[in-house]
Amino acid sequence: MALERLQKLLAQAGVASRRSAEAYILDGRVKVNGEVVRTLGSRADIETDHVEVQGHGRIRRSPHVYLILHKPIHVVTTVHDPEGRRTIIDVLEATRAEGPRQFEGELPRVFPVGRLDFDAEGLVLLTNDGDLAQLVLHPRYHVPKTYAVKVRGQPEERDLLRIRKGVRLRLDNGELTPRTRPADVQVIKHSPSNTWLEITITEGRHHQIKLMCDAIGHPVNRLIRTDFGGIPIGDLPSGAWRFLDTTEVARLRGWAGERLAPKTAAGGRKTAAGGRKTAAGGRKTTTGERKVAAGGREVAAGGPKKAPGGRRTSGGPKKAPGGRRTSGEPKKAPGGPKNTTGGRRTSGGPKNTTGGRRTTGNASSIGKMGRKSARGPKSRGSRR
Repeated sequence: MALERLQKLLAQAGVASRRSAEAYILDGRVKVNGEVVRTLGSRADIETDHVEVQGHGRIRRSPHVYLILHKPIHVVTTVHDPEGRRTIIDVLEATRAEGPRQFEGELPRVFPVGRLDFDAEGLVLLTNDGDLAQLVLHPRYHVPKTYAVKVRGQPEERDLLRIRKGVRLRLDNGELTPRTRPADVQVIKHSPSNTWLEITITEGRHHQIKLMCDAIGHPVNRLIRTDFGGIPIGDLPSGAWRFLDTTEVARLRGWAGERLAPKTAAGGRKTAAGGRKTAAGGRKTTTGERKVAAGGREVAAGGPKKAPGGRRTSGGPKKAPGGRRTSGEPKKAPGGPKNTTGGRRTSGGPKNTTGGRRTTGNASSIGKMGRKSARGPKSRGSRR
């Protein structure tokens, strides 16, 4: 195994969170191979090094577990709350898993991935896999989250269009944020005083759903997260939780994996669909935009194109190496004018010999000395 930071190893072993593990290290409560380590950023191999924590003994890596919990209202999405409010971990420990178990034995220490407001409810992802948690929360991967939102009044289509295009959020201090990313919003049902919307966003700003609805003049009365990264809450009761199966875990990893490891061709890089493909010596953009190839320029379909060296390759007459036309004009039949080595015309129309003498009519090929071999007018200067 590779060397990893001590605070990460302590968190993975369920000793403490990474922040608390840093305090353990600074206090001298961690030993590596019998020596006290007080330096943050120190690394060890959990498989080969003897990592010991005061009060816990030797630590070992815990297996990764992944689960979702239906958070009830008025529960804090954190491991510990200084104000003493009920936390998501309190709910987890008070109930048993629904459905098949993916892990046997005592449940390792897990933590919630992201936050859900105190007065909101719905799906919360919990795990002890810090790498996966960081990936699905990173803004570059745009992992979608879907909410059922009950708002006051009946939003008009123009209000929903603003959310779809992105709105600026007004913070508590009165400042306006940059526009949100485009979101998907649909009307589920409505009554004379309220409307249920389904909103899917691909970012995670603080109180984003509430501020988006405030921006269009329809405050939120109830907020339920129903899906996280393609994992639906389904019919999981409030306060219950279940393990994710291997397919669901792979689905979460896929959001980051597809973007972390794009397909790469020799000499270039390929990005997501609709993006830019770069090859050695040039750049290719989306359909209808300019395309540039090594040594020349290629524009949209139907326009002139040039291949390396400036020769035209399509959309008009073409020339092969050496200057002969190869396409884009009527092809010459075998009986048409031809050039032989040395530039002499051998059949068809006017012909030139090595000495510059010209023949006409249906004369056949001229020999090296300019002799005429078939019927037709005699060229000036030639012998019968």
